[in-house]
Amino acid sequence: MYFTVKELAGAAGMPKLERNVRIALKDVSDSDKRKREGSRAFEYHIDCLPEATRLFLIQRDAKNTADAIEVDAPTKANKSEQVSSDELWFDFDCSSTTKKDRAKKRLEVCLFVKGLVENNNTKMKAAMRDAAEVFGHSYGAVHRWFYIAPGLQSKRIPVEDWLAALVDKQGLASTRFAEFTPEAWAFYKSDFLRAEKPTHSECYRRLTQAAARNGWTVPCIVTVKTWINKHIPHEAITLCRGGRFAAKQTLIPAQRRTREGLHAMQIVSGDGHTFRLRVHLEEGGKPIRPTVWAFQDVYSSMIVGYSIDISENTEMLGIALYNMVSHHGIPDMFVLDRASASLGEAMTGRMS
Repeated sequence: MYFTVKELAGAAGMPKLERNVRIALKDVSDSDKRKREGSRAFEYHIDCLPEATRLFLIQRDAKNTADAIEVDAPTKANKSEQVSSDELWFDFDCSSTTKKDRAKKRLEVCLFVKGLVENNNTKMKAAMRDAAEVFGHSYGAVHRWFYIAPGLQSKRIPVEDWLAALVDKQGLASTRFAEFTPEAWAFYKSDFLRAEKPTHSECYRRLTQAAARNGWTVPCIVTVKTWINKHIPHEAITLCRGGRFAAKQTLIPAQRRTREGLHAMQIVSGDGHTFRLRVHLEEGGKPIRPTVWAFQDVYSSMIVGYSIDISENTEMLGIALYNMVSHHGIPDMFVLDRASASLGEAMTGRMS
């Protein structure tokens, strides 16, 4: 950015008279000044100016740019070809004058940050802190505008759409009405609710092609997504796009077992388990991992019978069963796994 003496006169850190400005800049190197095209006057690069002057010029340029964007707002809204841009300017047109003025002030801050980064070689964080200090905002607010909501930097919103993006969206939902031809809405629903699970972008592209052939009126893709979420139940979307299995897995709560209505020794569960430790036997001293077979009362979780051996077998199962019956009686029902010991003929009497 280059500025003439006339543009610099009266700026912060510069004399008010043009003659004194020339005196202050007489020692500037030739690489930082040049003759303006079509004029004999010199213009000076912003990097050779004092810090206060640079901040003043960037702030003034941000304000002028914000005014220009506000004046061109209706034209930009009509000529924009991007769906996201149309949505932003639609929100801007639906906003009150107070919200538009507040968005313009936010735009000045954001353009000031942009100017510091591009023309003053300032890091983004430092530029946001300087802008917050100059305009009286918090650093968190400026950071939110660039990276969270609306996300000017993170979402790469074009500069010409910054004014519309910075409008406060609170309270706009009740005032927005979009035109959507019923045939187009039915076309989109039938396309989106297919088992192939097409994306919104794919469905919207086919919708716009069909709308051009049939003369339908369709809103932007953001509004179409809102219609889908608002008018079609989540359960219906899951069933149509994922099938019965997906609906059963995601929509039906998982079954939970309960002990309500049971009594002691009504149901007993039995299973074998190999310990995670090694034991040295007396004969030979060979280390083994012993196995336990235990019966547990489902109602009280109490171990009602068990037996330990070097491996799972029918004898230890019979001993555990005897210990249970001799102390607590015969249960009404057994719950066993399909292990070889529990299903052996010695235990089932050839009824397995």
